[in-house]
Amino acid sequence: MFDRTNGPPWQGIAGKLSNARFAQFIVPYLSSSCRSPATTLSFHTKFNYVLHLLYLSCQWQNLPIENNQYGHREIHPTKI
Repeated sequence: MFDRTNGPPWQGIAGKLSNARFAQFIVPYLSSSCRSPATTLSFHTKFNYVLHLLYLSCQWQNLPIENNQYGHREIHPTKI
């Protein structure tokens, strides 16, 4: 169900959820607002960042965030 990011498959907590599993288990429970602006990141990516944050038990500012195609961080530390 989960993709293990490091270590043996029997150890640790999953750090990422595959796109197929996200669509199967999480998407049916999400609601979207028609009045909110379009997001630049997918819900799948945001969910994986939250999983990683819980796994590391660190502050959001210390979370290793990927860079986008322009070289900036994908998401600002004040947003989720």
